[in-house]
Amino acid sequence: MSGLTIAQLLDELDEAARRGLIEESGSPVGRFRFVHALVRDAVYQQIAPLRRAQFHRDAAEALASLPEGRPSERLAEIAFHFAKSSGLGRDQRIAEYGARAAAQASHALAFERAEAIATAAMRALEGTDLLARNWRLIAERARAASGLGTKRDSLPWIKLAFDAAEAACSERGIVVCSRLLTATPDEDMQPFLDRALKVVSEGTRPAALTAAYYAGHIAERAPVRAEALSGHGRRWLESNADPEVEVAYRIARCNLNFHRGLFAKLIEDGEALLASGIEAPVAGRDLMGHRMAGTGCIGEGDLAGVERHGWEMREPARAISRHWSARAVDLIAIAALCRGDWESFDAILHEPEHDPNDPVLFGLQQLAAAERGELQELERLIAAVPAYDIAQNSLAPLFPRAARALAALHAGEPSVVLGFEPGSAKGPMQNAFWDVMGHTIGAFSAAACKDEEAAAQSHYVLSRHPAFFCWWRHSWHAMGLASAVCGEFNRAIAELGRAREFYAQGFRVGGAWCAFDLASALIERNQAADSERATELLLDAHGTAAELGLRELVRRSEGTLAKLNRAVARATPEAV
Repeated sequence: MSGLTIAQLLDELDEAARRGLIEESGSPVGRFRFVHALVRDAVYQQIAPLRRAQFHRDAAEALASLPEGRPSERLAEIAFHFAKSSGLGRDQRIAEYGARAAAQASHALAFERAEAIATAAMRALEGTDLLARNWRLIAERARAASGLGTKRDSLPWIKLAFDAAEAACSERGIVVCSRLLTATPDEDMQPFLDRALKVVSEGTRPAALTAAYYAGHIAERAPVRAEALSGHGRRWLESNADPEVEVAYRIARCNLNFHRGLFAKLIEDGEALLASGIEAPVAGRDLMGHRMAGTGCIGEGDLAGVERHGWEMREPARAISRHWSARAVDLIAIAALCRGDWESFDAILHEPEHDPNDPVLFGLQQLAAAERGELQELERLIAAVPAYDIAQNSLAPLFPRAARALAALHAGEPSVVLGFEPGSAKGPMQNAFWDVMGHTIGAFSAAACKDEEAAAQSHYVLSRHPAFFCWWRHSWHAMGLASAVCGEFNRAIAELGRAREFYAQGFRVGGAWCAFDLASALIERNQAADSERATELLLDAHGTAAELGLRELVRRSEGTLAKLNRAVARATPEAV
């Protein structure tokens, strides 16, 4: 680079060191650094701009020409020098090394460094055709933005990368951008994905991948179309062994089964993904396998399975991002919440490695506050989650409605719960998961308000779908409450009995409240032996509530038990 011989170069270095400008940096021998950044900057500014650019270009080319295997260790340095050499003319290598170095940083979870590398390269190419067609560089900028902030922050960059890939007729670029697009929460991504399917050639690997990503993305809103799209992946896999397509296809199938409420199938698919032996991408296989199988275990009531998948997912999740760490933690937290193990629940939610502002983790804390009768804490938690963050997860908006409905029903007086609004939570059409979730909330809300019409509507919808546990209560419990409001006490007792059988698997919080609700239905029915059975249930509910610190249930069960004893005493002949 300098044009000096080794002997001349060493003489110059010795002179610079003698003057106090540079010093040896230690191991390995032969490396020097400026003694201070101010010294470095002063020397740097004395070099003419064009000469500086040439030095940078020479440095980049020298580093890139290192023996096989070593350039990857210097990618960030090579990218830096190529970006700084743009004064000599825009070079494709600025984009190439910028994208590679940014990708390397993102894979190491160094998203700030990835953003800086990609931004420097993009600025060096600003206003040129080189930037407009280098989708890889722009896509890496998008990936860095997603890693640093919310997924929504990456949208402008993803769209720009998509346009660049489309302009370059790059099917691989379309696939990469489609994957980035389907990780975002916005519904306005659908036009881009429709464009993607038109660009890629039908029957090809890019078409299979793009369709599989698209299917997983719209499974919630349009399951019929998602089913058709996933067929592209299935047909490709029938004649090709392709790990990347297989993972994308299996994830799409898991999403479809989740939104159909088919939790036993979801467990089967998640476990199959984990056991598939697919070599790449391993992170996607393990994280999605554990997440889907764990979610299926929630719906099926296997708390041990929920907890196991949460803990096994936790280590690989920590290595990916705080978002994925939070998804592992919420499985562990749900198991603790359902058992009423508040010590474990509070401990896992306050560990530092996951995002403390995650809307789902906030939602679980809201449910815990409702269960414990902590109304002020409930409102504080609801107010603490910005609407912007809630929009990042479609399940998150359900938690405040569910928590308030639970709190209102537990208190026996809706007016004491601030922000309580009667009604069901609406979700996408043709979606069993959202129907059951929304109308489970609706049934609890109707029970709190004694709204017979709303209770009948929620019962009708719930009866048309598979019954499952809805993260806070089983849908059989909701149906039983709705039946009781409508005066259908025999049906209510049967439904609450089925819910109680489910809760016996370790769902102590739901089981305690279900025992109280079943006792209340028996008291209302008032047939022979109902009072005796109601008394047993109330004593059971009171004992569990006292142990778990469910203050409202302790108060309500004591009051109901006292009324029942007085009623029995009045009905008992004096002689007896």
